[in-house]
Amino acid sequence: MYVWLYRIVFVVCCTCVMQVHAQDIHFSNIHTNVLHINPAFAGFFQGKYRFTAAVRDQYRTVAVPYQTMTFTIDGSFPSTINRRHKTGTGILFTYDVAGDSKFNTTQIAIPLSYHIKTYRNVLQFSGALLPSVYTNAIDYTYLRFPDQFNGISYDPDVPTEEDLTVSNTVYFNLGAGVFGMYTPNKQVRYGLGLSVYNCTQPNISFFENNKVMLPRRYLIYAMSHIEIRRDIDIIPAAKIQFQTSQHEYHFGAMVLHYTQSLRIPKVTAGMWFRSRDKDAVILGVGGLFNGYEVVLNYDVNISSLKTVSKGHGAIELTATYILTNLYKRQKMMPVKCPAYL
Repeated sequence: MYVWLYRIVFVVCCTCVMQVHAQDIHFSNIHTNVLHINPAFAGFFQGKYRFTAAVRDQYRTVAVPYQTMTFTIDGSFPSTINRRHKTGTGILFTYDVAGDSKFNTTQIAIPLSYHIKTYRNVLQFSGALLPSVYTNAIDYTYLRFPDQFNGISYDPDVPTEEDLTVSNTVYFNLGAGVFGMYTPNKQVRYGLGLSVYNCTQPNISFFENNKVMLPRRYLIYAMSHIEIRRDIDIIPAAKIQFQTSQHEYHFGAMVLHYTQSLRIPKVTAGMWFRSRDKDAVILGVGGLFNGYEVVLNYDVNISSLKTVSKGHGAIELTATYILTNLYKRQKMMPVKCPAYL
């Protein structure tokens, strides 16, 4: 009985969040899903083009799962203003579906970034805009309303008086971000950035309610890349974001081990903690396989929801490939390369 009570409360709470606050999409992998951290990362890598794909499945053991998929392509080009500077751009596509109503969000965005390098590349500053087009859609077929209960049980033949005429919306949204990196030597570098999403605070109501706005979300991201020894690096990182009264803290570290294998020149492992009412401990493993960097993350639920979830939070798989030459794929060698410029 208590299990089903938890299930009902969870579904109702998630529905309220979806309708009132419209919780933004988030990923557990904060190291390779960088365009979801800050649009200033567009073109911020060594190479010509970067391809990233990720899929996330959440709360499958509790209710209808939340599923998120994203695919990004970005690259950098020499600036026409200064040869030492670069411009970055690309495309970001995200699809998210949640709940019994199949409430889905589709995002298509084009990040526009500019990267400034100082003397000897000790300091680098980046700024970006993220114009986006969103669509929200809902399927009323599987929803049940109070006026469809006849006093004893639910009767699907009873018509509802709810207004179900609008099932999708389209709106424009804008994000922005800045990021700075300090590289005092080849063994260590530090990065700090700030990004703001929903700058336009678009109206997301299905019922022409002007008070239903998507509130701004502020995200602070900090990281460092430290060489422990020649074949081992560690990347501690932290993400803090705020949206109205909601907040999230996400921090941890990833360890990189460089091998002498041509096929698998790098393996990674990490652990992070996400605090949103003590949400989850995140475990991650991955590696570089024939030029493709693959990372698998698993969220171990530690919040009060674990009574129902049994600790199962989410599973997330991310794959990244960086093309260094447009016409010829370069053979991967076991040489340590920094993740950032």
